[in-house]
Amino acid sequence: MMTTKQEKNVYQWVAIFSISMFLATGWKYVKLKEAYQQAEKDKVHYCKKYHELKCEAEHNNVVISELTEENQILSSMFATIEGEEGGSEILNKLWDEQR
Repeated sequence: MMTTKQEKNVYQWVAIFSISMFLATGWKYVKLKEAYQQAEKDKVHYCKKYHELKCEAEHNNVVISELTEENQILSSMFATIEGEEGGSEILNKLWDEQR
């Protein structure tokens, strides 16, 4: 059987251990909460960046489509010019002047 002094020591150690565990758990909670809040901020930042990049990509796709259409028109025009008498020579001359 334990003496009163031994019982006090056990209670003191149990109390110290309990308080230590409580503080450790609280500290972990605070760190997890901070990490979660930072992750939320990062998520908002990356969502905004994703939206910007998505809009930019959509704009680039529109520009590419327009340029492709213009290229097809110019190719048709050059083919028509080249088919005319002396057209090939004119295109070659213009090409050489631009290079």
